[in-house]
Amino acid sequence: MPGSFSQDSCPSGNSQTPHCLLEIDLVTCHFYVSCTRHGLAEMEDKPRLPEVCSVAMNKVLSYELHISDAYLSMAYNSIDESVQPCFATFFEDQADMKRENGKEFLEYLGKRGNKICLPVFKRPEIENWGTGLRALECALDLEDRLTTLLLDLKTTASANKERDVLEFIGKYLKEQKRSTKNLQTKLKYCKEIENQAQKEEKAC
Repeated sequence: MPGSFSQDSCPSGNSQTPHCLLEIDLVTCHFYVSCTRHGLAEMEDKPRLPEVCSVAMNKVLSYELHISDAYLSMAYNSIDESVQPCFATFFEDQADMKRENGKEFLEYLGKRGNKICLPVFKRPEIENWGTGLRALECALDLEDRLTTLLLDLKTTASANKERDVLEFIGKYLKEQKRSTKNLQTKLKYCKEIENQAQKEEKAC
């Protein structure tokens, strides 16, 4: 199911360890974060986030990268049928946007001096996305899950009086509304085309 993730705990930090290294490999990107304890302290222009806020933000960050990966898969593994419009370019653009969002969350966590510890989300068990309609339906599910995670982060930040976090995620919440509405419009259009094609086929 889109959005499920493993709760494997991240390695606990060691205050005596001078280096904090993280390597993230995904189809859509390759990030390498390397910072010494001294260097990290220099980045901190604000107090560290409370643990609950850090966990919630890591979930959003991980899911942004997860969706980027899924969108790229949709762009190159969907069947281009004459009955339905091809959304390959749209999916590829969405993959790039989600990857950039993930990088911005990485940078924010680094500036606050918090540990980057990403939960692993299970990939949709689909090797070929089939028609554009099927891919759009899954994309909408993924975006809905991301919206839920962002709202959870907003609730957590509000409870901890983290105004800076609320200001930071504001643009992403607005972006989610636009993305969801866009997908709903494309999905509706795709279904109308499919229904029309079925009617014409029956009429023949």
